[in-house]
Amino acid sequence: MSDADRLLAAFDSGELLRPTPGTPNLVDLTRAIALLCGAEDAERTPAAEAIADRIGVAQHLIFVLADGLGMNLLQSMPRGAFLRRRLAMELCTVFPSTTAVVLTTLATGEWPAQHGITGWWTYVREVDGAVTVVRFERRSDARHLNELGVRTEQLLPLPSWLSRMDRDALSLLPRAIVDSSYSRYAAGGTRREGYGSLRAAVDAVVEHVLEADSPTYTYLYVPRIDSAAHEHGSHNRYVTAELAALDQQLERLAERLAGQRARIVLSADHGHLDAPMAKRHLINGGEDLAATFRVAPSYDSRVMCFHLRDGAEQAFRAAIERQLGDIVFVLSVNEVEELELLGPGGLSRLTRERLGDFVAIARGADAIGYRPAMGGREIMGKASHHSGLAPDEMRIPLLIA
Repeated sequence: MSDADRLLAAFDSGELLRPTPGTPNLVDLTRAIALLCGAEDAERTPAAEAIADRIGVAQHLIFVLADGLGMNLLQSMPRGAFLRRRLAMELCTVFPSTTAVVLTTLATGEWPAQHGITGWWTYVREVDGAVTVVRFERRSDARHLNELGVRTEQLLPLPSWLSRMDRDALSLLPRAIVDSSYSRYAAGGTRREGYGSLRAAVDAVVEHVLEADSPTYTYLYVPRIDSAAHEHGSHNRYVTAELAALDQQLERLAERLAGQRARIVLSADHGHLDAPMAKRHLINGGEDLAATFRVAPSYDSRVMCFHLRDGAEQAFRAAIERQLGDIVFVLSVNEVEELELLGPGGLSRLTRERLGDFVAIARGADAIGYRPAMGGREIMGKASHHSGLAPDEMRIPLLIA
């Protein structure tokens, strides 16, 4: 049985979740929000229209992205919590289930198969190596891509739909990232403000709505649940505290906006799945494996993309089997396309180029990294990870208040 067949069997058993347009998903949610905000060219899938109807027309639409808030974490909250009471439905995120990929889907309304971001570290031809997408840096030396002559539209060729809306838009982001190249791209030329605390961010949302004399759209990005889960594990008391803080502040936001014809929508980019130290692995770039690479692998915690030298396939397969065995599925880029793992239809030229020749996908909770490259220590130091196809990573909530 091939690894592609084994992956299909894992989908059939429910061990892993297959991203598909047949299940309401994060792409549908993005298109629904775009349609509600006047971006009429957004694709009108049946699920997108159903979600738009579920949200309803509102004078003021607030979208909160709670980084890392998968269904498993939401369901761990007390039944009386505001967030649990506002759960409207469950969605499936895109694959790879990781922030850089999902934020680009939220900005474009497109599947990763089309927008070309394949992981936290994505291969980019212009530097012939991996870049850290949201930091707009070359991975090997952390040099900003602008210094290397890489333009935003080369890394991110599809425009943000926010530039096409007919509302007064505001993106609220932590101060540390509000002026980043990626944040400017995602906002599509609309206004951005930085915040220092979640309470301050909620106050800024209220101010934006109450001072408006026309329809508004407010985007609020909240990263602290994800950060706590990475550092301490997804079921740690620090994560519980962040969930409680978000619950309290969003209930306060709903109370402050009562009677203002406002709608609050919340979702997540991905969930979390803990990886004990025994399930964190670094590929050893020894001569047998490294000799097969044209460039070092680009990857995320549970996905690794390989660009091989000509004629190296057989040696690569043997070396990767010795090092990772049954920890991963190893698929050719053609198999990834045939299975539509990154979205329906064929891969765009850019996405195919960035995926390379082969893709390794974790079969469960194991996290993988590459020893000689920057980022290996980061993989080994995190208690919880995402980017794979496990239910805890792929299942995300849609909350409406």
